[in-house]
Amino acid sequence: MVFYGIASILFGYLMFRSGYLPRFVGALLAVGGVGFVIKNIAVVLAPAYDASGFLLPMMIAVLAMTLWFLIRGVDVPKWEAKAASSEVNV
Repeated sequence: MVFYGIASILFGYLMFRSGYLPRFVGALLAVGGVGFVIKNIAVVLAPAYDASGFLLPMMIAVLAMTLWFLIRGVDVPKWEAKAASSEVNV
């Protein structure tokens, strides 16, 4: 399960850097991934300090990302502009 948290951190970082989606969604996902990793490490190393509160940032991030995709989606003009500029550079 730690690998899922690490993948969420990386995905959040890529989302933050891409510019196709709002940066706050990527930052929330990265913070949620950190909370997920901490939760799973705490289960193994310090079960007395294990709390479900570590998963709260991940739940907020996934909810924000889902709502963003349902309501707004990806910025298509920005996507097409970047695709056109990459074709010229090739």
